[in-house]
Amino acid sequence: MLPRLMLVMVTLATLSLAGQGPAASAPLDDRSAAAAVRRFNEMANAAAQAGSLPRIADPAVRQVLEAAWDRKLTDPRRRAGADDVLVLARFCEAGASVWQRYTDFVPRGRARADVKANIATFGDEIMPGLAFSARCTATLMEATVAYLARLPADQRTETRQDGLDRVRIGASQVARGLLTTMDESPIPPAHAAILATALTEVAPRLAAGLEPAQRRAVAARARQAAGVAHLATVRPALVAFAQRVDAP
Repeated sequence: MLPRLMLVMVTLATLSLAGQGPAASAPLDDRSAAAAVRRFNEMANAAAQAGSLPRIADPAVRQVLEAAWDRKLTDPRRRAGADDVLVLARFCEAGASVWQRYTDFVPRGRARADVKANIATFGDEIMPGLAFSARCTATLMEATVAYLARLPADQRTETRQDGLDRVRIGASQVARGLLTTMDESPIPPAHAAILATALTEVAPRLAAGLEPAQRRAVAARARQAAGVAHLATVRPALVAFAQRVDAP
């Protein structure tokens, strides 16, 4: 099961962010990432004419993918704030659309996408994309928590709380989706390491932002994955992730 990011953009509709006062810190800027996504789509449309998609082994493609999934916008050393929510919601959706081009690819002569086959073919492109989505949704959750905390009590409406609840669900689903992707069938150790590294990075944000039941569910899924034989190389990272997320 791959994580699908249908929940993150509800923030735009449910939190009603406009006009909430000046930024507390320099806001994030996703314009370069958005331009990279547009460039990727141009590349993908051209490659599709030849029956494939852009490959990360091409330095030009790697540069575009790294820009579309810009790590600076999810840097764990920077605390995401209330004024980052809109940018992060856009960034998460746009970046996810890139790796979903690979998972949803339909080769010539096929009626529908074969996700498992696409992962086998395009794993070098998909796995960094999944890692991006784990980082982005966890950062969005941190920003959304900050947004709600900044509001006066009389403005913390049920609708806005529902927005935070949905973002939390999205972050937990993405984390569990990565774990399922790792353990449902063997993947190369390098790919497992990419996903495990992302989970390690987002563990503090998940621990701080998820509800207790959600934290326990994510931790339990990680412990289950840690017991899978083909994930032996990342078992210590998964165990540590579970412990960090489940910490009180």
